[in-house]
Amino acid sequence: MSGALAVETRELRPWRELIAPHPDVASGRYRQAEFAADLHQVWRNEAAPEYGDPGELFRRTFLTAGLRALLRNAVRRWRREGGEPVVALQSGFGGGKTHSMIALLHLAAGHSPAPPTGEDGDTALAATTAVLAGQMIPPGRVTTKPDGTRVHTLWGELAWQLGRAEGYRLVADADRSRTSPGAALVALLRRHAPCLVLVDEWVAYARQLYGAHGLPAGSFDAQLTFAQALAEATRAVEGALLVMSVPASDTEAWSRRGGRRRPRRASRSSAAACSRTSPPPTPPSATPSSGRSRSSTAATRRRSLAAARRPTTSAASAPPTRSTRSCSTACTGSGPRSTSSRAPAACSVSWPRSSTSCGRATTPARSSCPQTSRSTPRPSPGS
Repeated sequence: MSGALAVETRELRPWRELIAPHPDVASGRYRQAEFAADLHQVWRNEAAPEYGDPGELFRRTFLTAGLRALLRNAVRRWRREGGEPVVALQSGFGGGKTHSMIALLHLAAGHSPAPPTGEDGDTALAATTAVLAGQMIPPGRVTTKPDGTRVHTLWGELAWQLGRAEGYRLVADADRSRTSPGAALVALLRRHAPCLVLVDEWVAYARQLYGAHGLPAGSFDAQLTFAQALAEATRAVEGALLVMSVPASDTEAWSRRGGRRRPRRASRSSAAACSRTSPPPTPPSATPSSGRSRSSTAATRRRSLAAARRPTTSAASAPPTRSTRSCSTACTGSGPRSTSSRAPAACSVSWPRSSTSCGRATTPARSSCPQTSRSTPRPSPGS
């Protein structure tokens, strides 16, 4: 066929002749659980060689642009050449947060990946490290260290890992009182810089404190204050680096007990309930059969507004009526035994038309509590 390209056909070779499977796959010893990285096991030297051995980890790990930038930032920070002091790793489940933190842990121990990630080719730099794995630290138990130090809180654990008993003494009072150490964190990080603080599964640790009282780890609010104090202290100390993992999904972040609270909309619902209880009547000016002109309608509105500005009698002095009780019940939710003295808190009662309804501004022609307005007597000239 004229004009057609001549294509040379070759027989495709099987993939097993081109690439060799990994030994554990070829031997049948492959386990998916090995891909679940555990920062706590690596820190305690209890992990498998795939993660515990720095050379094996970097050999198996493809250095993406993000991971390479993370390692370079750590080196610049430890050399006091700038860099971001606080890094939050946020991704979905299995996105590589813990894997990146393990790489940082090996880098802080003086093991550089190949090829090197620094511009000058030498990234091996030792730094003091502290690893806080939230899922492995019990908030309801006091931990006794090998030197006899009794640690209560997360900041006590951080101080002991960085400086052992000497470092713990800087935050000892805050650890025993279960309150945030505040400025003591600056002195702790400055004394042990260059340092690396890795916090994994912090949300898993903090959500155990939500709604709980009397735990050795302190309160949930104290944990939030400590998070802010630690970030500010890391920013203030050259050579300190804080890296923490942040879950990207609500399923990982919140439990049923400590779930995210939604904002309440009580004012809208109460206003709607009050409006449904007493539907607003049609104003006379809108009635087709009224026969009033525009001038008379405007005059009527001016008289109504002038009357509304006069001092009115509150619902507390008015005799309770059925409409007053039903409106206060719908608006305040206090039940059928609600007295008329609570009506002004829910509905602004005035005559002849209410200016507000359940805390929401309305037009003078529309009152969500018309029966209450009618039942309230006019003030006498001497009052």
